[in-house]
Amino acid sequence: MNKAVELQRERIRSMETELTGYRKNIVSEQQRNEQLTMLHNKLLMDMSNVKRNVQNSVQKREQLKSEYSKYAKILQESEAQLGKTTTERKREDEPKHKHTCTNRKRRLGN
Repeated sequence: MNKAVELQRERIRSMETELTGYRKNIVSEQQRNEQLTMLHNKLLMDMSNVKRNVQNSVQKREQLKSEYSKYAKILQESEAQLGKTTTERKREDEPKHKHTCTNRKRRLGN
């Protein structure tokens, strides 16, 4: 009977050791789960921030495209107006230039 009792005690110690191992594994896995949960939450927040930044960038890009179009149109209109003004001035200056040349020839001839 002593041998049976001793065998039973050995089984109990073995089961307690196994149980202690399971408890340690459970605690370790709980800690790992908490770390993964924290990482997951952090990544969700980061993802949300990136999405918001992308949306802001897209809006800014659209705004800049609109401004660019506006300034490109203004530049085109200004260049067209400059071309007109230059042409008009050339036309206005031609008779004056001819008149000035004629007067010079007359002065030189007298």
